[in-house]
Amino acid sequence: MLQVRLISLMKAPVRLWLGGRLEDELIIIPSGNEIKIMLDSRTVCMAGEGHRAAIINEFPVHAAGIPEEVDRWIRYIVPVIAYEAVPDRKDFVTPSRPIRGSDGIVRAYRHLRGHAKADVLSFFKEAEALKGGTQ
Repeated sequence: MLQVRLISLMKAPVRLWLGGRLEDELIIIPSGNEIKIMLDSRTVCMAGEGHRAAIINEFPVHAAGIPEEVDRWIRYIVPVIAYEAVPDRKDFVTPSRPIRGSDGIVRAYRHLRGHAKADVLSFFKEAEALKGGTQ
């Protein structure tokens, strides 16, 4: 099984549940770098009683903090909005399947969501070709 280093571009630590007790977890602390996605929105329609609630469509217009380094042995943990807004970065992963406490607050995640293996392999092959070599 391929093992990679995780670098978090999140604001808060990411807790991954490893099975067993909830205390059995891997905690990935923020790297100090943060990815930010600036969004714009358009009103799709108005809804609700009196049609006072706007239903909007949000879309990314700018991304900041995207790492330049592409390394087949590194995966960047990013918020879901960044994962979806920058689909060409196949080295991005995002927390998935939250585990909530009795108070409803997310305590940990079961997995990291990533891209399809074939897409990831193609991404790194292209990145290495652009660099003119392999790692």
